[in-house]
Amino acid sequence: MKRGGRVFSMPGKTRAAVDAVLDDVARKANTTREKWYADRPGAIVGTTDQVAKRFADLAAGGVDHANVMLPYGHELEGIEALAPIASDR
Repeated sequence: MKRGGRVFSMPGKTRAAVDAVLDDVARKANTTREKWYADRPGAIVGTTDQVAKRFADLAAGGVDHANVMLPYGHELEGIEALAPIASDR
């Protein structure tokens, strides 16, 4: 049986890039970066290497596909950060 789900992810090539997107998303939600992240414990946020580990953990748990949602206005950055992970598959 196939298992999958929706995952909100905020990947970045560097920690500074991740933090910049977090700040932008939090600002738009009228909150702080820390509160935004704390309110979304299932979000996969981090550098390419960090999110790769989280996606690998999902796969090890039996998830074989995921619909990845990226922050509005930062989709291209997210796709570029995820590209190395997708090519490792």
